[in-house]
Amino acid sequence: MKTNFNKIIIGLASLLLVLNACKKEINQPGGQESQTASSSHLKVSATTTTITKEAEQGTLTNGATVGSDPTCSGGAYVALQGGNLSISVTIPADQMFDVYITAAAPSGAKTNTVAVDSISSSFTLQNATYQDVKVMPYVAMKAGTHTIQILANWGWINIDKIQLVSTSGRTYSIKTTLSNTGSSTATNQLYTWMTQQFGSKIISGQTDGTEFTYIKNLTGKTPVIRGYDMGPYSPMYAYLWSNQCNCETFGPDPNATVTQDAINWYNNNAQKPIIEFQWHWFSPMGGTAGTNTFDTQYTTFDVSQAVIKGTPEYTATIRDIDAIAVQLKKLRDAGVPVLWRPLHESGGTWFWWSAKGSGPYKALWNIMYDRLTNYHKLNNLIWVWNGDDANWYVGNTKCDIVSIDNYGAPYSYPIVSDEYNKIYTITGGTKILAMSENGSIPNIDEAFFQGVTWSYFMTWHEHLTTDNTDAVIQSVYTNPKVITLENR
Repeated sequence: MKTNFNKIIIGLASLLLVLNACKKEINQPGGQESQTASSSHLKVSATTTTITKEAEQGTLTNGATVGSDPTCSGGAYVALQGGNLSISVTIPADQMFDVYITAAAPSGAKTNTVAVDSISSSFTLQNATYQDVKVMPYVAMKAGTHTIQILANWGWINIDKIQLVSTSGRTYSIKTTLSNTGSSTATNQLYTWMTQQFGSKIISGQTDGTEFTYIKNLTGKTPVIRGYDMGPYSPMYAYLWSNQCNCETFGPDPNATVTQDAINWYNNNAQKPIIEFQWHWFSPMGGTAGTNTFDTQYTTFDVSQAVIKGTPEYTATIRDIDAIAVQLKKLRDAGVPVLWRPLHESGGTWFWWSAKGSGPYKALWNIMYDRLTNYHKLNNLIWVWNGDDANWYVGNTKCDIVSIDNYGAPYSYPIVSDEYNKIYTITGGTKILAMSENGSIPNIDEAFFQGVTWSYFMTWHEHLTTDNTDAVIQSVYTNPKVITLENR
């Protein structure tokens, strides 16, 4: 579901510290972690390269100014205030860099934006004295001239210099077995295939709808992943029509055909499609009929009570999980492996399952994982955790794929490297990483050049044509790096 998933959580410093001129408290850049395998397709030198640009050499706009101080590198610094800094840098050969700034936030924590050409990321400074801070890791740059910008969000930081330090890229040690050791042969085979594609190809995906026909007519190609939703099977589905009251009421939709639709699509296409299910879980209790009670604002259901055995909320929660297990068993019995993405957009308080913090959320995940895996013996599920915050991560033993949802500006085609870096760090390079919802489709060639090798994308149905031009859709589905049903 479309959400503003890329929210920045900013921790404010408890004390306002005083700037001590330009005294350096530097964790010198250049030290690298052991690199055993790399996601970058660049030819990277084994020798570390550092390129330094003094901030005062750049172009200043919107009120940024140069301040003089002989203790600063180059004898000066840029007071960003509410303005921007732009500086050019020439790269002698294709290379991947970590981007550092030597900077201070003398008036408390401040969040701003760093951009290298078209790639941008937010960063927060809390240090009152100057330190070297890595503000953007793993940026691939082709030989030539590039533009680095520090753009004010909050502003009010002082910048001494910018440094690019070469790196050999991200390393991976992908877990090759599923978290459920009892997974079926077909499920294991699908997961193995997905791990084999990761890093070299991206799997195409689209949520269920008429867009499949649109894509086929436009490009001659068909997405591999088809995303469905268990929402109508929720015991407290809020849109059941009642002829008695001539109104919407609560109850599962008896006319829902979603599960069978998925089985039919899988079988009618030679079992080549990948079936994905999320669950817009209409709250087990409370709310108003005719509203999206999976949204926190439309229900009083308390997830912190739902994870305590013996409470009415717990009983209702187990009832709902068991009801969805009936549908998942139909898929299991039909031999259909499922990318299972429940409790999505963790940390987003707009959904009731995240409304009470990470503790109840993770407890609910564990209850569902145990109930579906050990009680219902659902061995056809590949568990997809969806989030970007380590505090909400359910752990490497309770999921198989980690994903984010991203809705940028229409027609922007972002590769979302900052979100990729977050979940890469959370998982320690042990999981394949995916974009499980998107509006504008990421620029495939740029993503791979940057080593942002999403396992798959899955465009949310109505955003296909509102966020992407026909020319881009065509270029994506005919790109040799993109896997479709026709070339799987």
